[in-house]
Amino acid sequence: DSRGVPIHFFRWLKNDLSMKLTDIFGCAKFGYFALEAKHRHWHYTGTPREKEQDAFIQAVRATGGRGGFVTCAEQALEILK
Repeated sequence: DSRGVPIHFFRWLKNDLSMKLTDIFGCAKFGYFALEAKHRHWHYTGTPREKEQDAFIQAVRATGGRGGFVTCAEQALEILK
């Protein structure tokens, strides 16, 4: 802000869960979106990092946004359409 105080844009997701911001986070005409990009052969295994990324994605979805883990551009486009 104008006083030099940092603005943490993701704090609107007030939640007790530990979250990690996804690789891609933005706003489109339909609202917010959050995409976590993974390599093509990746599968969710429930690591602490994946759980924190998923918590952020779920918070975005809970507020009407779209999001998910993606391993290719086609998956990202499917989520965003």
